[in-house]
Amino acid sequence: MTAAIHAAQLTPNDVDLINAHATSSRVGDRAEADAITRVFPKAAATPRINAIKALTGHCLTAAGMIGAVGTLIQLEQGWLHPNPHLANPIVDLSWVGPKAETWSGACALSNSFGFGGMYASIVLTVA
Repeated sequence: MTAAIHAAQLTPNDVDLINAHATSSRVGDRAEADAITRVFPKAAATPRINAIKALTGHCLTAAGMIGAVGTLIQLEQGWLHPNPHLANPIVDLSWVGPKAETWSGACALSNSFGFGGMYASIVLTVA
């Protein structure tokens, strides 16, 4: 996440939304939440967080692209999709709740993690 933000010549404070990889696995979700907490410390504004998998399920090899497209749609249309099944999140972050929300963010980060330790993040902005 840090490398993607740096490559986009932005800072963590510029990021308004994170599309989390969030597969609902305790180990993976904990690791991602811990990484988000390190990249976006409490002193900075924590971006809103949702996960397209909450709506689509895990689409395996297509998951990263679907996450990026879903994130772009939210940026373009000015709303955040819900996390309809989110209950008792493992970390207190700025999760989007069970209902869609209007939103006016201009910068988002989409995470995609793979088997074997492959991690990718992409920064998306409104032109």
